[in-house]
This record gives sequence, C-alpha cells and structure tokens, in this order.
Amino acid sequence: MGPTLISSLPLLFAAALCLLPWHPAASALQDVTTELFGSEAWGTVAAFGDFNSDKQTDIFLIRSNNQLIILLADLKTPYFKPMPKVVLQWSELVITNVAPGDYDGDSQMDVLLSLQSKKFNDNTTIVIFWGNNQTLDPNLFTILKHSFLDEPLVLDFNGDMIPDVFGTTKGNTRPQICSLIGR
Repeated sequence: MGPTLISSLPLLFAAALCLLPWHPAASALQDVTTELFGSEAWGTVAAFGDFNSDKQTDIFLIRSNNQLIILLADLKTPYFKPMPKVVLQWSELVITNVAPGDYDGDSQMDVLLSLQSKKFNDNTTIVIFWGNNQTLDPNLFTILKHSFLDEPLVLDFNGDMIPDVFGTTKGNTRPQICSLIGR
C-alpha cells in the first residue's frame, strides 16, 4: 500500500514552511534597557504599582539591600525616572519584601517593607512608609509592634479595600491579622 494524502500532510506542511521567506529582523530581540531606564537599570525589581496616581505602572526597586527606589513611569525617554530614594536608617537591616498599597485609606499609596537582620536569622519586622501627596517621607513611617516569624501575606481580609497583614507573629502559634487603619 502506498502513502496516502493524509499520512503525507506533515511532510507537505514542513516543505511549505521551508519555502516561506525568512526575515531575521522580524525574529530578533532588541535590548531596550537603556531606552527604558537610562542609567538607573540596576537593582532588584521588588514590586509594581501606580505610586503617583498617573495611571501608569511604576517600578519599586531594592538597591544595596537597604535602599528603596521608586522609578516613576514617564512618556519621554528614559521611560522610568527615579524619585528621591528612601534610605533606611538601620544599616544592620535588609529589605526582603516590598508591598505597595493604601494601608490607611487616605487614597495615597503607602509602601510596606519587610526587614530582616543581616547578622541574625531573626524575625521579620514590618515598616510602613506613609504616602503623602504622592511622595514618601523617609521620616514618616510606622513600625508594627509585632514581628513575624516569616514573610507576612498582604491581603484585604475584611473587604474594606484596605490591605491587612496576615501572618504568624512572635509569641503566637496561630496566624494573626493586623489591620492598619488609624496609624
């Protein structure tokens, strides 16, 4: 029995692909890092959010383990420009997580940082820098009184549109929910 049309379809398809013209420019990747970030293209991307309420996604970076940099989106190159950095006052702590959100319900984006000691495998400390008129004041922050055994989960537990912090705190065996209204 000879080959049938159905069994030779894959071979015909492969032959047709070989006859198509190949355009190397259409399949190449292009490095746009400098165009997007300029000289600010270094650090660890930690989070995304619309920090300055301009309906464009901004990027939150961690640099040197204890610096938070917010790159604001712009319409001109470079498309992400840094706002003044927030440098932590405690050199023995490192930022392990960044969670932007409106933690006090004032329609200003705040930034929650998880911190751990460089020297000790210690608990996680939570610091919230409060947004004020689309800026972050490095002197306007709250340290939660409870330290967490691990990275907490940020979620809106009670449905009030304000993020809550959920995790196991030091001295408790059951997870706790920390609501942050009324700093």
